[in-house]
Amino acid sequence: MSDFERRQADHWHQQVPGARWFKADLHIHTLDDLPGRRVKVPPEITSDPYSEASLRRYARLLLQAAARRGVRVLGLTPHSARMATGGTSAVWDIVDEWNEGIDDDGEPFRSKIYAVFPGFEPSLAEGRSFDCAA
Repeated sequence: MSDFERRQADHWHQQVPGARWFKADLHIHTLDDLPGRRVKVPPEITSDPYSEASLRRYARLLLQAAARRGVRVLGLTPHSARMATGGTSAVWDIVDEWNEGIDDDGEPFRSKIYAVFPGFEPSLAEGRSFDCAA
């Protein structure tokens, strides 16, 4: 994971002045959620899903799928902020690929997807049922 630095994407400011609606998916689980079965390994990943090469491939596949579907804003929300193996979250591989990566057509992912928000979805119940009235 590199240090995150948001690079300016001038085309967004030129093409999208003022307020505008964007197609967004703000609840994306990642490979971090494999143990909880909230996500499946894409069939294009045939080796250990936690390997460095698989995580890079997964990041590209996720961004390519979003771009194909016209999704311009992504919120990455795995239930765990770390991989099941104890390593860094797959979220950072996705953010790095979005920040630095070039799609197969030669266009940067940052030109296709306006924003990728890293985060996680904590479980306040820690596996137990959560009673809001308590």
